Amino acid sequence: MDESESDERRRRRKLVGISIVAVLAAVIVPANWRIASKAACPPVLSLLSIVSPIDLLMLLGFAAREWPIERELRLARQENGRADNAIG
Repeated sequence: MDESESDERRRRRKLVGISIVAVLAAVIVPANWRIASKAACPPVLSLLSIVSPIDLLMLLGFAAREWPIERELRLARQENGRADNAIG
């Protein structure tokens, strides 16, 4: 194997690696975009999900924060509790 074959293999590996990253980004970014918008976070943060450690921190942050639907449910339960106390 001469040096030109070795260079060609490196180029192919690099191209395969870039292709894999592009495909993963094409799947992960839109999914995280939707999650961020539902979690009342700026959806642009999903672009940071391409970097693995940041993606993990984002998922932990989404899991730890109160989502809008949870906030609405809590407020509805509080209102319902007040109405029950006023009647009873």
